[in-house]
Amino acid sequence: MQKKLAKSSNTKLRDRARELSVVFGDGRALEAVKIVALDKDADLTARKAAVQTLIENRPPDLRQICEQLLGVQFLNAVAIRGLAQFDDATIAEKLAKNYRRFHLTERGAVLDMLVSRPGFARVLLVEVAAARIPRADVSAFHARQIRSLNDAALTKQLGEVWGELREPAADKRQFIAKLKAQLTPAMLTAADISQGRALFNIACAACHRLHGEGGQVGPDLTGSGVTISITSLKTSPTLAPS
Repeated sequence: MQKKLAKSSNTKLRDRARELSVVFGDGRALEAVKIVALDKDADLTARKAAVQTLIENRPPDLRQICEQLLGVQFLNAVAIRGLAQFDDATIAEKLAKNYRRFHLTERGAVLDMLVSRPGFARVLLVEVAAARIPRADVSAFHARQIRSLNDAALTKQLGEVWGELREPAADKRQFIAKLKAQLTPAMLTAADISQGRALFNIACAACHRLHGEGGQVGPDLTGSGVTISITSLKTSPTLAPS
């Protein structure tokens, strides 16, 4: 059946057959997926799907494949998901070297990865100090992630390169704790996600940018993992980022 479907003129059908072959352990099919992922002439959507399939199946050469794709815009954003599985500072160096090759909307994901481990964060701060990665791209969210790694030398380096982080006032800390208690997993599951953009426009857009929209007074929230979704704007009229 697989051989028959491989000759089909229906591209989607061929792709599905190849994906099923990977799921059921057909090594030849996995090799075909690698070819699609690295094919410069293949459709970008197909290449993204191929890379994601490789990440899910973790072939021995996954790291090498993902590193090859760091220079391919939009595809590199998928490749870093595969590289996130490897704790090696040389990966951080390659990410930093290719930082400007990522689309503006994807750079937040690169920074998210670079602040995930002490070794990665050190590389990031070196690049920021050398102005190869703009200091303005590193948000307060990323700075807090670095500080949360609880590495004294790294926190000192952060202060020298990026600046000092100020703690929120006591009343804001209490408000944040209150929101955390209210926003339980059950409540978030029942949230109306479509209200998120409306809430952002009302409470955040005057100062913050998200996916290219909003003001430039505060940090750009793109890539920070922020999700704004509540059951009703009327139930939480004062909800806003702190």
